[in-house]
Amino acid sequence: MGYRNELGDPRQMVAFPAASQANVPAAFVGNELPDPVPPGGRYPTGYPVTLNFNQFVNVATSAEEVRDPAGKVVDSYVLPPTHAEENVLTILPRAPLSKQTTYRVHVVGTIDGTPFTRDWSFTTESGP
Repeated sequence: MGYRNELGDPRQMVAFPAASQANVPAAFVGNELPDPVPPGGRYPTGYPVTLNFNQFVNVATSAEEVRDPAGKVVDSYVLPPTHAEENVLTILPRAPLSKQTTYRVHVVGTIDGTPFTRDWSFTTESGP
């Protein structure tokens, strides 16, 4: 995914997995640089959930969570958006997600001081 060199819509946010996306992998085995798992963390993890922001804005989040169908918060690493890291919020579940399960994502924050809330859901793959 690329960005243009001009401001564009400063409130634009791109979620991945996308809203209502199905067949999302339940696990992430790594092989990415920089490594999103903090030192001492272990693989496999759950699949990364990201919210991409315009690279020219200042973003601060005050709540970021993934919840299972029972409403329980999934234990996750949270990597905040920064200009040095392409202004992407990453929520990385510490363990693989359950298969064929719908998860809800909730993020609250500010973009250049203006509040936002973003909610969406996705469903993991079925299979072994």
